[in-house]
Amino acid sequence: MPCICPTTPGVAMPFAPLEADAEVFFHHNFRTLRNTALGNFLDWCGLSVPNGADADGMPTGLMVCGRHGRDLPLLSAGLALEQFIRG
Repeated sequence: MPCICPTTPGVAMPFAPLEADAEVFFHHNFRTLRNTALGNFLDWCGLSVPNGADADGMPTGLMVCGRHGRDLPLLSAGLALEQFIRG
């Protein structure tokens, strides 16, 4: 059964705060990777479908993932979702 969720819980942040403070970097790096990490651990396939932008114009994505070896059906679902999202 496929799963659908945000690719990341937020948009990318500026480099300067990440480069200036290791604690800030590790906090945001963990937060950014948390949605995709489970699929990596379970050896799932996944893709991110662009679904818009936030108030500042930063891109956002919708992650679709499925069981190992289900790449082609997942890609088909992603193409259908992208057409639906873009209208």
